[in-house]
Amino acid sequence: MDEKLAVLIIEDSANDARLLVRTLAKEGGYQAVHERVDNLAAFKAALDGRKWDIVISDHFMPQFSAISAIEEIKERNLDVPVIILSGTIEPRDAVAVM
Repeated sequence: MDEKLAVLIIEDSANDARLLVRTLAKEGGYQAVHERVDNLAAFKAALDGRKWDIVISDHFMPQFSAISAIEEIKERNLDVPVIILSGTIEPRDAVAVM
């Protein structure tokens, strides 16, 4: 039986988000209860709406970034892990998000 996982996905591509949810199911055995957001206002609303087990974020999108998401999580003192995905990332940016 699949384990439920509340996943907040920060991604501007609906197709990439669907692929992520499929991968969590197929490779991880998770039934992902998820929401996809792509801007700060939607992210804040999602954080207000429920408790998330994990946040998975694209590194950079036109209207939002993983760093902005981490800053919001810290400001709220939330204890939620964040995984950042990126096709390309500069080493200095990778160090900054750590």
